[in-house]
Amino acid sequence: FTQGAPSLCHGGGGLEAMNAEDDLQAEIEIALTAAMTDPNLSQGDYYDLCARLPSHCWAYEFISPKPGVLQNCCFIPKIGAMGLIGRCVASFGADVVLSIGSGAGLLEWLLSPRFKVICVDYFYTVSDSGDVNPWVIPQLHDAVRKLHEPWLTFVNPDDVFDDRDCGSAVLLCCWPQLKPSQLQRYAEHFSLAGCIFLIGENCHPEPQLAAEALGCDLPGYSEEVDCLSQPCALWSFAKSPKSEIQ
Repeated sequence: FTQGAPSLCHGGGGLEAMNAEDDLQAEIEIALTAAMTDPNLSQGDYYDLCARLPSHCWAYEFISPKPGVLQNCCFIPKIGAMGLIGRCVASFGADVVLSIGSGAGLLEWLLSPRFKVICVDYFYTVSDSGDVNPWVIPQLHDAVRKLHEPWLTFVNPDDVFDDRDCGSAVLLCCWPQLKPSQLQRYAEHFSLAGCIFLIGENCHPEPQLAAEALGCDLPGYSEEVDCLSQPCALWSFAKSPKSEIQ
C-alpha cells in the first residue's frame, strides 16, 4: 500500500446509492408484475406503482424488458399521460372511444372509468373451457367473457362494420400499423368527432396522413406523453362538421 495513492473505493458511496436505487426499482417492478396478475387490481393502485418507476425505464427492451403481462403492451402510461389523453377525449364531447388495435387492453382499461370504450382487435377470444386469450390483461378477462359491459365492448375487426350505431366517436390508435385506406373506412362508417394517435417509432401512417384519411382538420395538436415504455407523442385532430371523405 502506497500512502497517498487513490483509493479504489473512492466514490463508493455514490456507487452504493446507485445499486440501492437499482434494487428499489427491481422491487417495484416485481410488485407491479405481481399486481398485474390480479384481476381485481384497481386503476389507482396501478398508477401508484407506476409513479414509483422512472419514465421510459422500459424504453429499450433489449436492455430492460417489460415484465410479465406488460410485455404485451406497447404503451405503458403513467397517470400524467392518462390525464392528457382523458382531457383530449373529453374535449370532443363524443359518446364513445373507438380504439383500433387495442391489443392487450391496458390503455382501454385505464380509460374505462371515465369513458365508454369499444376495443377493436383479434385477441378477445374465449376457449371452450372459458379461458381468455392470455395476451389480454387479467383485469379485462371477465369483461371479455361477457363481450359487452356498460363501459367496455370487445369487437373483432372483421365484425366492427356490422351495422354498429354507437353515436359520435373519438377514434383512438396507439402505435398504429395501418393503411390510410383502412382508416378511411372507419370514417365512412362511424360518426367521428375527431381522432387521437399515440405515435412513436415505426408507426404508420404519419399522423397528418392519418388525419387526412379520416377527414380531420389540420394542423392538429401534439404533446409528449409520460410513460414507462418507449417515448411517444399524442396527436389530436378534430373533425369539422362540414368535412367529408372524398
